[in-house]
Amino acid sequence: MRALWDKLASSILANHKGKLFGTALGFLVPLMIMRFGFYWTVLIMVCTYVGYRIGKRIDDSHETLEENLAEIIDRYLPPQDR
Repeated sequence: MRALWDKLASSILANHKGKLFGTALGFLVPLMIMRFGFYWTVLIMVCTYVGYRIGKRIDDSHETLEENLAEIIDRYLPPQDR
Protein backbone atom coordinates (compact mmCIF):
# COMPACT_ATOMS: atom_id res chain seq x y z
CA MET A 1 0.00 0.00 0.00
CA ARG A 2 2.88 2.35 0.82
CA ALA A 3 4.42 1.80 -2.61
CA LEU A 4 1.14 2.81 -4.24
CA TRP A 5 1.07 6.12 -2.35
CA ASP A 6 4.73 6.79 -3.16
CA LYS A 7 4.08 6.12 -6.86
CA LEU A 8 1.01 8.35 -6.83
CA ALA A 9 2.84 11.21 -5.05
CA SER A 10 5.81 11.05 -7.43
CA SER A 11 3.45 11.01 -10.42
CA ILE A 12 1.57 14.05 -9.15
CA LEU A 13 4.81 15.93 -8.43
CA ALA A 14 6.21 15.10 -11.87
CA ASN A 15 3.11 16.02 -13.85
CA HIS A 16 1.58 18.88 -11.85
CA LYS A 17 4.52 20.73 -10.27
CA GLY A 18 3.36 24.17 -11.45
CA LYS A 19 -0.19 23.66 -10.24
CA LEU A 20 1.02 22.53 -6.83
CA PHE A 21 3.39 25.49 -6.54
CA GLY A 22 0.67 27.95 -7.58
CA THR A 23 -1.84 26.46 -5.18
CA ALA A 24 0.61 26.54 -2.27
CA LEU A 25 1.58 30.14 -3.09
CA GLY A 26 -2.08 31.15 -3.40
CA PHE A 27 -2.75 29.63 -0.01
CA LEU A 28 0.31 30.94 1.84
CA VAL A 29 0.45 34.55 0.60
CA PRO A 30 -3.00 35.55 1.96
CA LEU A 31 -2.17 33.87 5.27
CA MET A 32 1.09 35.81 5.45
CA ILE A 33 -0.70 39.06 4.59
CA MET A 34 -3.22 38.45 7.36
CA ARG A 35 -0.49 37.54 9.85
CA PHE A 36 2.31 40.01 9.01
CA GLY A 37 0.65 42.70 6.89
CA PHE A 38 1.09 43.53 3.21
CA TYR A 39 4.47 45.28 3.33
CA TRP A 40 6.15 42.71 5.59
CA THR A 41 4.87 39.97 3.29
CA VAL A 42 6.32 41.76 0.26
CA LEU A 43 9.64 42.18 2.07
CA ILE A 44 9.72 38.47 2.98
CA MET A 45 8.95 37.50 -0.61
CA VAL A 46 11.63 39.83 -2.03
CA CYS A 47 14.26 38.52 0.42
CA THR A 48 13.29 34.94 -0.44
CA TYR A 49 13.61 35.67 -4.16
CA VAL A 50 17.01 37.32 -3.74
CA GLY A 51 18.21 34.35 -1.68
CA TYR A 52 16.93 31.97 -4.33
CA ARG A 53 18.71 33.86 -7.12
CA ILE A 54 22.00 33.92 -5.20
CA GLY A 55 21.71 30.20 -4.44
CA LYS A 56 20.83 29.39 -8.04
CA ARG A 57 23.80 31.36 -9.28
CA ILE A 58 26.11 29.51 -6.89
CA ASP A 59 24.64 26.16 -7.95
CA ASP A 60 24.93 26.96 -11.67
CA SER A 61 28.58 27.96 -11.50
CA HIS A 62 31.27 25.75 -10.07
CA GLU A 63 33.17 28.55 -8.37
CA THR A 64 33.51 28.77 -4.63
CA LEU A 65 30.96 30.57 -2.51
CA GLU A 66 33.42 33.32 -1.55
CA GLU A 67 34.22 34.12 -5.20
CA ASN A 68 30.54 34.36 -6.13
CA LEU A 69 29.61 36.55 -3.17
CA ALA A 70 32.58 38.84 -3.83
CA GLU A 71 31.54 39.16 -7.48
CA ILE A 72 27.94 39.97 -6.54
CA ILE A 73 29.03 42.52 -3.93
CA ASP A 74 31.45 44.15 -6.40
CA ARG A 75 28.71 44.43 -9.00
CA TYR A 76 26.29 46.25 -6.69
CA LEU A 77 28.78 47.98 -4.41
CA PRO A 78 31.83 48.86 -6.54
CA PRO A 79 35.15 48.87 -4.69
CA GLN A 80 36.22 52.29 -3.47
CA ASP A 81 40.02 52.59 -3.61
CA ARG A 82 41.70 49.22 -3.47
